[in-house]
Amino acid sequence: MAKAKVFVFAPADPTGEAHKMLEDAGCELILGKANWDTPQGDSELEMMKLAEGCDALMGTSIRSTPTMIACAASTTASSSAGPARS
Repeated sequence: MAKAKVFVFAPADPTGEAHKMLEDAGCELILGKANWDTPQGDSELEMMKLAEGCDALMGTSIRSTPTMIACAASTTASSSAGPARS
């Protein structure tokens, strides 16, 4: 079984313990550049690219939540699954 791929768009664990727990549970993590206290980081376009193919997105940030990314990732996953059947 393939590892679950998780994009942490704004890492908030300076100790790395939460990331280690996810990795120990079999997750592959992709870490974004922004932290909870710094609004700088990946642009929305960069975040969309990083989120492509991910099973989950997580993180915390003082900037607006990238809802567009979740929609884009969902659309990408749906379109790669092929046409819907009735």
